Amino acid sequence: MAEWIEKQSEPAGKLPGKYFMKRAFIVLFLLLCFLYHEGWAEGPRPQPSLTDARLFAGGVPLGLEWEGMSAGPLREAEYAEEWLKRYPRSPLVPFLHLFAAHRYRSAFEAAGLEKAGDLLPMAGRKHREHLRAARSAGNDKINCIADDMDTLPYVYLSGFGRP
Repeated sequence: MAEWIEKQSEPAGKLPGKYFMKRAFIVLFLLLCFLYHEGWAEGPRPQPSLTDARLFAGGVPLGLEWEGMSAGPLREAEYAEEWLKRYPRSPLVPFLHLFAAHRYRSAFEAAGLEKAGDLLPMAGRKHREHLRAARSAGNDKINCIADDMDTLPYVYLSGFGRP
């Protein structure tokens, strides 16, 4: 797996803009899966599925720039939720809950900028739900990342508080 990750990262610098960012995300995501498999996680751990990682990372509608709008992070979070519904037993589930929590937190902050008051409660609620789901995996490292995300004053746009 490490060889495949290395091979994927080689041509990334030659790709223009958004393709480089998407490739960088895919490589980072696969590296997390590799670290998880190689002992980064504590306790019993399922075999991470490279197929799952490729499937998610290859389909997630990553925006190059959200431009302070909530639509981009919402679209990415909704994709993660659909993926989680389709593949609820994937070993990537805790990572995807962190991903969705981050995106909903970003959408919450962007909704504050947009003055989209109707979006704030939903984005805040979904952020907290996904943090809870990530923590339920019982992994100390996942919990640490979730705790850090929860205590940060912002993850995308400052000045809009925490959900």
